[in-house]
Amino acid sequence: MNKGILLATGDYIIFMNCGDQFYNINTIKNIFSNDIKEDLIYGDTVLDNYGETRLSKAKEFKEIKYGMPFCHQSVFVKLSIMKERSFDLKYKLASDYDFFMFLFHKGIYSYKKTNEYISIYENCGASMSLKTIEEKFTISKHYYPFSEISAFHYFQLKYYTITSFLKANFPDAIVDRLIKIKRKL
Repeated sequence: MNKGILLATGDYIIFMNCGDQFYNINTIKNIFSNDIKEDLIYGDTVLDNYGETRLSKAKEFKEIKYGMPFCHQSVFVKLSIMKERSFDLKYKLASDYDFFMFLFHKGIYSYKKTNEYISIYENCGASMSLKTIEEKFTISKHYYPFSEISAFHYFQLKYYTITSFLKANFPDAIVDRLIKIKRKL
């Protein structure tokens, strides 16, 4: 993605991965039909999980502290900002989270949430893997050390560690039942 940033021209940039697409052929026109001045414009996403879709509404940007409030395939960023601070390559799976956390933490960038669906995201990758959760915990410790935010990410990491262990070592029926019990708590 950093190589793409170096080669990109224009005012805004958005990243689509293999299998992802704009919501419809009018998406860009709908977003930029108004006079846009914000540094980030983000919106909603359709999550496509092997043909089964669900709608994902973007949250307020301040929710970035607890995880991505939008899908990175549904956010336009001013190219000039990305050329100043590209993705940190030490994060293999959560570099987008680090980038948007940096923007939020700086507090100098403007953003606008639109009610438009921007992308259809092929939700079959590694975005919720244990490695991603570990990277998000590391990122949260960097921006919010010894806080409820880093504690949230710590407990999320422990939850996914235990869940991964259970899925690897116990029958699906038992794991499913434990997850249902957890959701009731």
